[in-house]
Amino acid sequence: MERILDPDEILRLFYNSFKIPAGLFDRSGKLQKLFFNSGAKLTKLYLADADTVLHNSFSRGSDGNSGYPSSSPNAHDSGVFGESAVLLLDENGSCWCVIPYHEERILLGPVQTGRNPLFAYEGIPEHTGKGFHNIARYVVSLLHSEDCPLTDREDAYTEAFAARHMYSKAYADIELQSFDDLFLCVMTGDRTRLDTLLHSGSYLRYLDSVMTDLQTARTVFQFNLAKTYHSAQQSRASISDLTPLVDMYLSESAGYRSLAAFKSGMLRMLYDFTRYVSQYRDDRYSPLVNQAIMFIRENIYAQPTVEEIAAHCMASLSTLQHRFKEETGMSVKEKIRRSKMERACFFLKNTDLSCSDIAYRMGYGSQSYFIKQFRSMTGMTPAEYRRQ
Repeated sequence: MERILDPDEILRLFYNSFKIPAGLFDRSGKLQKLFFNSGAKLTKLYLADADTVLHNSFSRGSDGNSGYPSSSPNAHDSGVFGESAVLLLDENGSCWCVIPYHEERILLGPVQTGRNPLFAYEGIPEHTGKGFHNIARYVVSLLHSEDCPLTDREDAYTEAFAARHMYSKAYADIELQSFDDLFLCVMTGDRTRLDTLLHSGSYLRYLDSVMTDLQTARTVFQFNLAKTYHSAQQSRASISDLTPLVDMYLSESAGYRSLAAFKSGMLRMLYDFTRYVSQYRDDRYSPLVNQAIMFIRENIYAQPTVEEIAAHCMASLSTLQHRFKEETGMSVKEKIRRSKMERACFFLKNTDLSCSDIAYRMGYGSQSYFIKQFRSMTGMTPAEYRRQ
């Protein structure tokens, strides 16, 4: 395979265009260059995840069989990558692409594709699996003068398999299919119907019959959380907004010490996700305005500009601004500011993050400016809001 362009130039172009991390590794797995604007904490997480992905890439093993991860500690030296680029999901449902390049390995990712509610890399735009496949295919074509095959191993992770890895290594096959109506309520945001179904008592009776000890209760809870999350995600609700809910319930459930606590947690979980979807689905607005609102919510950490939002919605700047103001009563910039404050309020209410950490996450240049903006929109300081 002949080199066409400098890989540094290609990876820099890739990162600048798609905001997806790109790393260049030697055959021993040592990082040579990283294209990813992140702090020390995310870089450390990236290196740990990259090491796992590179050692467990779904590719052709030394026995000639494909489709199985290599667990050899010397996988990089044994040539298990072959000549095929590999698209795969890690055990948390995040998507990566490993590309062989002479004596080096190029790693694209991680990408949130909707399978991982615990995605820890802030500021990376979400992509569909097909979308990331096309992006990776484009990078492979730039790196190689002749066609390099791109092996897609994503289908090895079904939704159920991803849920098992996300929430529990000790997975029990809990049959919740008879309660699909509950999860349909979550997906449609139908709080009235959910309330009726839960008050019938059949769901609680089912939980009483299967949750006989704390270990079983924890497994049922984790599977229930996975199904609830995926139901909400199917409504096209923002992954970045659903993630804190999942994180909160996982953290809270770690302290449950009784069957009653698990059952209560599952009921609140259903109500919380249904209420969020209900608020997210707004039939008052046109498809253009709803699409803009969705883009703002999903990319709030990336500080989207009005121009970027208009380009995403395939609308002119003037059309978007006029329609948005006409339908919502506020400008696009005001909606961005309000969305940032809504997210800040969520962090203040549901996490122990400091005010300075929240200000940094939401893109404010200083804590004092964040406090000033927060007070102007809520009438109180972040500390007062948290105490209240």
